[in-house]
Amino acid sequence: MLGIGKWKGEISTVVLKGTVFFDIDCNDGVYAVDIRLPSPMNGVKIIFDEIHEEGNSLVGTGSISVMKNKTVETKITFEEDGRVKAFMKIPMLGKVVMKNIIKID
Repeated sequence: MLGIGKWKGEISTVVLKGTVFFDIDCNDGVYAVDIRLPSPMNGVKIIFDEIHEEGNSLVGTGSISVMKNKTVETKITFEEDGRVKAFMKIPMLGKVVMKNIIKID
């Protein structure tokens, strides 16, 4: 199981900057990722319908509460040296890269 726990990382786009918090859980081989975005999008829900392992990465797709019928994609990669890389593809924002990701619990 990859990345179980609570994490945080930084994002910086033209319209969205700040700390993203995300939790990774796995129950009987089924992954769940819960993401909390910074203000002004902190009330927006991203719900991942499907998360699966691809090598040393978790890859998934889901939806975003403010844009019905639009797909959000994510990839979280756990490097052998302990670094974590992640991004989300969010409609209207494009590819949002998370940096300085650390485990907080």
